This record gives sequence, structure tokens and C-alpha cells, in this order.
Amino acid sequence: MRTARRRFEREPSLSVFSTRKETFSETFALRLPDFTASFEGDVYYWEHLGMLSMPSYREAWERKRQWYEDNGYANRLITSEDGPNGSIDAVLIEQTAQQRILKK
Repeated sequence: MRTARRRFEREPSLSVFSTRKETFSETFALRLPDFTASFEGDVYYWEHLGMLSMPSYREAWERKRQWYEDNGYANRLITSEDGPNGSIDAVLIEQTAQQRILKK
């Protein structure tokens, strides 16, 4: 994510925060995404799914994904995943951000 963040710092109206921006449900249940990005007034919530091969992690992620859907955040949710060997594909992350955030 650091590499992608550096590349997007050239976009003057894009802000990527490594600090977590709180999201709330109607009942004020709190969720903290891994990253938030703000572009032209829109806020996006980014979850990096690093351990989907672990059943407990996958189950927790499915509950969290459902929470995002149930509370109206699904259209602003972005995810990335580790590769099978634990690698991170910075090019794919950048492409995802360009498509979802910058609409390129």
C-alpha cells in the first residue's frame, strides 16, 4: 500500500490516510477500515485482506463485508488481497485505485 500511496500523492485532490476513519451503522456500531481515501469529496474505505486462507479470518471478513453492505458503504468499499505466497501486487492495487477512486 505504501507504493500505491506514493504514486497517488501526485493526484492533488486525492488523500489517502493510513489512519483509520471511523464508519458507523445506524445503531452507531463502529468499524475501522484499514485505510481511507478521499477524492473530490467522496470517501472510500479500503480493506486489505491479508489472511483469507485462514478460516477464522475469512469468516470475520464475511461478517465485516456484510456490515458494509447493510450500512450503505458497499459502493465505497475497496478491497485488495495478498497473493497466494503472501506477496502484494502494487500494480494491481494502483489499477484498482485508479478505476474505483479516480474513475480512470
